[in-house]
Amino acid sequence: MQTQKILAVLRTVTPIDFQAIATLEAPEAERVWALYEEGTLEEIYLADDKSAAYIMLRVPSLNLAKSAIESLPMVKAGTLVPSYVVMTAWPEMTRMLAENNRDTPRWTPAR
Repeated sequence: MQTQKILAVLRTVTPIDFQAIATLEAPEAERVWALYEEGTLEEIYLADDKSAAYIMLRVPSLNLAKSAIESLPMVKAGTLVPSYVVMTAWPEMTRMLAENNRDTPRWTPAR
């Protein structure tokens, strides 16, 4: 089965209800861990200012990514609002090498 990477961005709702979040922390962690163990969730990051979480999923479709994220207790409760970015490979390096028939790109990265 072919899969794709999808980045889920989960932003906090303002004003933040810290009491609601505190009661959901354990169930949220359990669900995140379950998604990780099943191979759906690959990576998770938190913004330094705690305004958002970034979850990289590997799934066959955007609909399955949405289903996984919508199963999170904080999303169900409305304390986190998700948005999604479907990731694709960057083909430009291959094109640039092929155009010049060279093993190195035609540009030099800034140092």
